[in-house]
Amino acid sequence: MIGFRNILEEKTSETPGTLAEIEEVTQEIAEQIKREIEESFCGSHGSGYVGPRMPCSCGGVCSFKGYYKKRRVSLSGEHVVRRAYYYGSGWKSGFAPVDAQMGIDGLCISIGVRKRIARLAAWIPF
Repeated sequence: MIGFRNILEEKTSETPGTLAEIEEVTQEIAEQIKREIEESFCGSHGSGYVGPRMPCSCGGVCSFKGYYKKRRVSLSGEHVVRRAYYYGSGWKSGFAPVDAQMGIDGLCISIGVRKRIARLAAWIPF
């Protein structure tokens, strides 16, 4: 992760600008730091690979099929998560174990983004 000081030095000049320029730089730095922290935490979950086979909740066995990418949109932007995908032939469906660990569902939008959308929607007339 790039340090806060390095980002600050990279984005600022010797003389401070207008308030609008200062706000723009601070917002850009904050967004970059948020993105890096989120990617670091998400990366700590790994891909979810637990071996060539794993027990299924239905009592059967699921087989590893490969690594699939999933697009997700969070408060810090759009990311692509590479995750292990398992398929259960008994119930003809598959899943990625890391999705449950991270709280990712079938949609690509995070809970935080959904909350913000809902709050905004409450203010917009039909």
